[in-house]
Amino acid sequence: MVFPGRFDGKTLVITGAAQGLGEAVATRAAREGGAVALVDRSELVYEVAEKLAGEGAQTVAFTSKESSVKLCARKCRHSSARSGAMR
Repeated sequence: MVFPGRFDGKTLVITGAAQGLGEAVATRAAREGGAVALVDRSELVYEVAEKLAGEGAQTVAFTSKESSVKLCARKCRHSSARSGAMR
């Protein structure tokens, strides 16, 4: 069941978003109104972001081989500053 508007005004950072459970969470969050920052080790994360953007979602994606929470937060802030899309 999808709850439209559930994540309106919220930004979700989803790791492992290129496939499997991470992709499913990203898709659901985007369909429920959330802006999604997608992170994965695989370049496939860019395809997921493109697919979700095609459905009208606000997305940003990047790859990272790091598992550091601080690094992930820094990349999200950098993406926000560059695109102005994520708040």
